[in-house]
Amino acid sequence: MNVSRKAGIFLVLVLGVANVASAQEAQNPPPPPPVQTPVTAPTTPPPATTSTPSADAALIPIPLSISELRRRREAIDAMEGMLPTKVKAAAKDTMREMEAVQQAAVNLFTNSSPRARGFHLEGYGVFFYVEIPGVRASVASAFEQLQKSRLPLDRVDRGTASRAAENATPLAFDANASYTDAVKRQLVDAMLDYSQPLDLRPDEWLTIAARDGDEPIPNVIYESITMVVRARGSDLADFRAGRLTREQMLKRVELRGF
Repeated sequence: MNVSRKAGIFLVLVLGVANVASAQEAQNPPPPPPVQTPVTAPTTPPPATTSTPSADAALIPIPLSISELRRRREAIDAMEGMLPTKVKAAAKDTMREMEAVQQAAVNLFTNSSPRARGFHLEGYGVFFYVEIPGVRASVASAFEQLQKSRLPLDRVDRGTASRAAENATPLAFDANASYTDAVKRQLVDAMLDYSQPLDLRPDEWLTIAARDGDEPIPNVIYESITMVVRARGSDLADFRAGRLTREQMLKRVELRGF
């Protein structure tokens, strides 16, 4: 009797514990199983690209340093003083040419004096502006009249001088054209012989623009002289190094007249 009673009490206890456990499971459901993310193979990063300078960046000139600018300014100052001297030499050449025909002194030019200004232009080179005195219109006209009576030397002799004078073709002398050619020669010589201190880079230019600096005279018509002479730095360097002769260099000098 006692054994069966104990068995019944034990069964009641087991059932009670079971009920409590089931009640707890109902209140606290088990956590869901962990979600497994799919494993993917590591991707290979793209190769690093090295940046190369663009074509535009390669064309950008490197500015001159402070010391280079100082030396160039000194060389420009020296040429500013030398170019007017070359213009005066051109005037003397023209006057000697006229005096050889007229057999008299000629005051060919106005009272103005030649002047020159030079500039360093970043990315271009060096530019000079030269003002030259103009030819007196009265002198040019008088000399032209003189030339109309001049005879070719191969047609003049004592026996036929008067007859040749009647049939001779007038030989006109253009003082402006002669002066322009003389100035052009002198400026080119200055460019070839005195530009080394400028220390131009191969891609830079040396340009000399010359123009009549006189103010127009009322009621007087005369021809104004305007010309532009320029050369590339690489050609000037080749000329100084002996890789170009003077004749070859003269063909590379650009000449423009207006």
